[in-house]
Amino acid sequence: MTPRLAVFALALVTLAGCDSAASDAQLTFEAVAFGSTSNGVTPDDWKPGPIFGAGASVTVPASPNPATPGERVTIQLYGDDTLGLFSLYRRALDGGLQLVQSQSGPAYTFTFFASDASPTGTSGSSRLIVLDGFQRVV
Repeated sequence: MTPRLAVFALALVTLAGCDSAASDAQLTFEAVAFGSTSNGVTPDDWKPGPIFGAGASVTVPASPNPATPGERVTIQLYGDDTLGLFSLYRRALDGGLQLVQSQSGPAYTFTFFASDASPTGTSGSSRLIVLDGFQRVV
């Protein structure tokens, strides 16, 4: 193998390793997002997945929080132009996802009644999940 080819092969292996690490971190992030129940709000609740870097952010977390079923809640997010549509989902009683709203960006403002975020339509904390246009958990 020539020195140039060896350096190129090493660069490809290194780049593949970076993608793999980012993918593994994203899979862990998604497992936590889907597997956890809402037990209050933590700072990690508003962090985008590791594959997004600075390309996605929560500019205004859910407010008011907590909210009564009849209150309107607003969440504002930013996603660069490559992410396309953002869709806000709530967890269903069967563990699946139910669509609350979809919007195209790059600035996204989701406004909904608190009862729309709850699988039972009642008050209390609810886990919301945002997916980008490629169905990745933001």
